[in-house]
Amino acid sequence: MPSIRSLSGFALSALGSAQSVFGLKSPVSRQVSYDVSASATCANPQLSCHNTTVVQDLCCFNSPGGSLLQTQFWDTNPVTGPTDSWTIHGLWPDNCDGTYDSNCDDSRTYTNITQILQSFGATDLLAYMNTYWASDSGTAESFWEHEWGKHGTCISTLEPSCYADYQPTEEVPDFFNRTVNLFKSLPTYEWLSEAGIVPSTSATYTSAQIQSALSKNRGGHQVYLGCTGGSTLDEVWYFFNVAGSVQTGTFEASDLVGSASTCPSTGIKYPPKSSGSTPTSTATTTGTAVPTATSTGAPFTGSGYLNVVTGGSQTGCIISGGKWYTSGTCATFQATASGDNFTLSSSKGNCAVVSGALTCASTVTSGAEFSADGGALVYDGADTFYADSVPSGSTQGTVYTDGSHATSLTIEWQAKRLGVSSARDCLFLCLPFPYIQQTFAVSNVTGFLYWWGAANTTDNQSLLFVNNTATVSVTKRLWAHAHFGSRFIRKGATRIGTTVTGDNTHSLNVTAFANTDGTTAVQVINNGNDTETVTVAGLAAPGRGQTVCTWLTNQAHNLTEGYAVAKHGSWAAEVPAKSLLSFVV
Repeated sequence: MPSIRSLSGFALSALGSAQSVFGLKSPVSRQVSYDVSASATCANPQLSCHNTTVVQDLCCFNSPGGSLLQTQFWDTNPVTGPTDSWTIHGLWPDNCDGTYDSNCDDSRTYTNITQILQSFGATDLLAYMNTYWASDSGTAESFWEHEWGKHGTCISTLEPSCYADYQPTEEVPDFFNRTVNLFKSLPTYEWLSEAGIVPSTSATYTSAQIQSALSKNRGGHQVYLGCTGGSTLDEVWYFFNVAGSVQTGTFEASDLVGSASTCPSTGIKYPPKSSGSTPTSTATTTGTAVPTATSTGAPFTGSGYLNVVTGGSQTGCIISGGKWYTSGTCATFQATASGDNFTLSSSKGNCAVVSGALTCASTVTSGAEFSADGGALVYDGADTFYADSVPSGSTQGTVYTDGSHATSLTIEWQAKRLGVSSARDCLFLCLPFPYIQQTFAVSNVTGFLYWWGAANTTDNQSLLFVNNTATVSVTKRLWAHAHFGSRFIRKGATRIGTTVTGDNTHSLNVTAFANTDGTTAVQVINNGNDTETVTVAGLAAPGRGQTVCTWLTNQAHNLTEGYAVAKHGSWAAEVPAKSLLSFVV
């Protein structure tokens, strides 16, 4: 479609308060081989969002998107970008009231950003982007295409008519070059570190501490802080107004507009992109020798799984031969007490450290003794293991005990639970909600009736419980029905094909429906015993102008709004064990 703006149109922005000037006082020097004078020359430009009269020259005045946001990510699962740097999300032209336009010119939705940058000789820029402008869920190219198409096409000063002797696509290097240079002037990791705010698997911080560390470097102007899972910091947005064009203008720091930070006031987590403690012993054990573990902690018992944790998040598990695997089914291990310690075995045989590598095989005649530090597996006094890299796909990674390998990891025990032991389990193991969901997804039914209205038993089978004194209470089943009933899924809704992924995808179910009023409802069931960070695929990402609401039902929550915080720009959130979560946009 054509641009939603007309460069000959009028722009009238709300008058804002005086802003402190910050950074990029001179035009960003281009790293590409084209004439810097190709775009419009702006004499005495006005500061966006500060005009009191109509501005007609939108090649020198950003409108309606006069509030420019440089947005950054801190992604730990999977790890994205350098471990000591935040990464680029984008450059967003918000309106001065906090609303925004998107996908403003389909004719310039380019699908070959890499080739465009190469054609203009921007090889250094491209190399930097490949490191610091990476995607956590797809290719960098597709990420760049999305950011350009959704946001770049809505920047008025990048319109082709703003260029003298316009060459097709020449506005693209301008957009990416300016975004990168702005990002370079905003070293979030460094600013936080200077204030003692460093990635940690245990420390937490307050919103005030983080805001102070960042705002003091930009004239006191606050930033947007985004948290996933309710308390894990993963986004920062820096707000600017611009005097002149995005290409050559001066960016001045401003306060955030229209977006309330999603982080709590206290208890904010800032996990590292990689983790692992220094082992107390680096000795390598060969053969089937049985070392004595020296750490404290109760030994593992019974049947369970060995989950691998990197960067503070579970990344696959150990399979029966002792290898690290990030896809497929986790092996069941048996922990058997041995004095103050324990041994491990799998279907392959006993487990030990053979030639420095974790090995479970029938040839291991005597299993090694392990210990535990909390939930972490300890061998020879150390709870850190190593691998050459994080395996992907069908690759199986060897797990070592010496620190000469690049990737550090911990191995955590997850007891295997059998049968139904509580009403919390019964919410999903006894009740048919996964079946209702799968009936929609597999059998393509258009609705369902549930006939069991009330009963005097406490097994959650009915929608209402009536006790001997005729007191009526609502069961969890009724609350869960709301997710699949008219509360979120309206009459005339159409089911949308979609998929869901998490650390244990096999324990997850998902359905999605598009309502006739334009809203979308997504239901995710976590049948597993652990909290899952889930991502739903197959749907258009929620826009920043859309409110993503979440509703949670489990043993502790009836129908709680906002318990899980959806990660900005995606269908992703943390879903507790034995829970049903609906996204509604």
